Amino acid sequence: PWLNLGNALGRAPGWVQWYEITGTFGGSLWVLTANVLLLRAFEKRQLQGAWDRRRLAGVLVVILIPLVGSYVRYFTYQEKGEEREIVVVQPDYEPHYVKPRVPDQKLLNDAQRLVTTQLTAETDYLLFPESAFGRVDSARIGREGSTGPLRRYFDDYPELNLITGVSSYHIFADDEPDTRAVRIQERGGRRTRWEAYNAAAQLSGRNESVQLHLKEKLVPGAEFMPYRSVFSFLEPLADQLGGSLAGYGRLEQPTVFHSPAGRVAPVICYESVYGEYVSKYTNQDAEAIFVLTKDGWWDRTAGHLQHLHYARLRAIEQRRDVVRAANRGVSSFINQRGDLTQRARYAEATALRGSIRMHSGLTFYARWGDLIGRLSLFLTAIVVLMSFSRWWQKRVGARR
Repeated sequence: PWLNLGNALGRAPGWVQWYEITGTFGGSLWVLTANVLLLRAFEKRQLQGAWDRRRLAGVLVVILIPLVGSYVRYFTYQEKGEEREIVVVQPDYEPHYVKPRVPDQKLLNDAQRLVTTQLTAETDYLLFPESAFGRVDSARIGREGSTGPLRRYFDDYPELNLITGVSSYHIFADDEPDTRAVRIQERGGRRTRWEAYNAAAQLSGRNESVQLHLKEKLVPGAEFMPYRSVFSFLEPLADQLGGSLAGYGRLEQPTVFHSPAGRVAPVICYESVYGEYVSKYTNQDAEAIFVLTKDGWWDRTAGHLQHLHYARLRAIEQRRDVVRAANRGVSSFINQRGDLTQRARYAEATALRGSIRMHSGLTFYARWGDLIGRLSLFLTAIVVLMSFSRWWQKRVGARR
């Protein structure tokens, strides 16, 4: 979905407020339709030597009606919901070579230094980015050396909810069945089966239990191997490099984190590119979207900015405030109209404090998803079948 033409309009939320109905495939249809009509008008000009005013008028109508309607919706939309105060931490570690070598204690110390500049008694949520801490046993999150000390914030702020990305794992019991992502480790004559996760966890001052979401939309190549059976011959190389063809474990249904402050969607990095997937959270009554990511992978290329602007489209589609917590950049606050209300600079270690609104209720897009995409697939199948039928009829006719 990254190369969907409708995503290109993420920098101009005022143009595409109707994404709450169509999603980004509506933007793709708009761009393609306008281009086809303009091409037809240009072709006729080449043949006749002059522009056809009726065709040009048709192009303008196709462009302007959605544009004008969008701006009317943009300026008349009233943001809804109760306000909540959020603090976002952007630690700024280079992800390839620096972050894996940083000791857990330094991660905690740096986080403490940034958090204390913004945390207040009114703060409802404290957010850390994707894979901020770990690797830890999923069953011990909040009770071991790297994430356990985070609970000290609850001593002074008992109403606080802390959400963080965490690299975690699960060791299988002897009677547990294998999964697709199971890994085998043999050491000292002992065989251990385990599974790795890219996860988000919520810790609360009111409750000792930890809520956990496992990333479902995994990045091809980096987090799972497509066509694993075909590339099985690469397994020895992957093992030697410390990786695994098994990839990460995942759940088939996203988890909404709940607390007295509200219900939030913990969306991990690449998951935020899928508009219909994010609708799964709002259909579970998620009132805000928190994107945990580490966009330093792209360095200073366009990748991290594209990812930022895609989150603005999710805000419009769902009519939810979006908060992004990024390891390197760009952490930000986005309102229900898709406006960037606050953002950090890239490669800046900082913390942001801002307010969002917790809103319930479903848009047409949240209810029905990518109808345009599914309809396009159906029409494509019809066109292919019709083309094949005509080719077959011509072939049979030629033989006769």
